[in-house]
Amino acid sequence: MAHTMVTFRLHRRGVILLVIFGIVLAALIYVAGYLTAVYVRKPEATPKAPVLAVAPIPKPAPAGAAKPVPPPEPQEALTLRVAVLTSEEEAKAEVARLTALGLQPAIVQMPTSSGVMLFNLHHGRFTTRSAASAAAKELLSRLGISSVIVPVQAPGNL
Repeated sequence: MAHTMVTFRLHRRGVILLVIFGIVLAALIYVAGYLTAVYVRKPEATPKAPVLAVAPIPKPAPAGAAKPVPPPEPQEALTLRVAVLTSEEEAKAEVARLTALGLQPAIVQMPTSSGVMLFNLHHGRFTTRSAASAAAKELLSRLGISSVIVPVQAPGNL
């Protein structure tokens, strides 16, 4: 049997194409690995579901029993704060403007820890939070004045 010799020769163009193919293949493998790491995450330990407290279901009242009466709303001393100003003159001018609109504002002085005196303008007296909330909504819808429900304080001497 005769041996034949095979020679393998690479041309310059073939070598360049193989190097480019290898670089492109390496880049594609790198990008595929990166995207896999970003978009396919390992499931982390699943958090335990919070245990919810379940209130016992009340038993229905007998047919002849009276319906339960809801507890009365607690009585409070509340007012609406309609403005907070840092100047006594501005406070008096705002009182005049609000009085012209039909409100009865009162000025309550409140010193701050930095020594600045604030002048709060309060309107109305309410014994329940629901009544104060209804009055605040009416002020906003009727006059466009936003207010905050606050406990009643003694008015300042102005």
